[in-house]
Amino acid sequence: MSLERNLSLWADSVNPSNYPTLNQNLDLDIAIIGGGFSGLWSAFHLIAGDPTLKIAIFEARHLGFGASGRNGGWVSSDYPVSRDTLTRRIGNSAAAAIFAALKASINEIGNFANEFATEANFASGGSIIFARNPGQATRLKAGEDADHRWLSKSELAEKILIADSIGALHTPASAVVNPMELLLALARHLTKKDVAIYENSAAMIADSGQ
Repeated sequence: MSLERNLSLWADSVNPSNYPTLNQNLDLDIAIIGGGFSGLWSAFHLIAGDPTLKIAIFEARHLGFGASGRNGGWVSSDYPVSRDTLTRRIGNSAAAAIFAALKASINEIGNFANEFATEANFASGGSIIFARNPGQATRLKAGEDADHRWLSKSELAEKILIADSIGALHTPASAVVNPMELLLALARHLTKKDVAIYENSAAMIADSGQ
């Protein structure tokens, strides 16, 4: 089995990207290493802020080879820790700014997908984490805040039927998407903005002796 293939279902559902391999010296303002969402969205915002920038993206294998093409297919505004925990770490203002940006990103990604990547099937329907026993319910209820609301068993049943569920924590700031379709549409958009993309072009440490 080849380690070079992205074996995700998302990759199997799209036509593979086919960008050139770097074979020449370039004069650039910005070089971005990695052809995943982090690299492509960075280029997206940079070129939007200054269309004159000379930007190139370098991917060692092919676009979306890593986590961007192997994820669960959802766009979430949740953070790895709770809002209260983050607030204790960095203060209320900074934590509030992070969560506001996360929520805004759902709409920003949706706006792009609706205009340039309809094949990505972006759909904003919120997310639910459900409980099936009192211990789970207690832990989930502790996560209630301005963006997460506890749903009773009857409220949950109005949204979705889940066997043996007793309630759930719901947030509307979440969506589903085909990540590879979104990624490839983003790459096509960038090339139209004269951002260069190179696949099979690994970044290496220069030999100081040369």
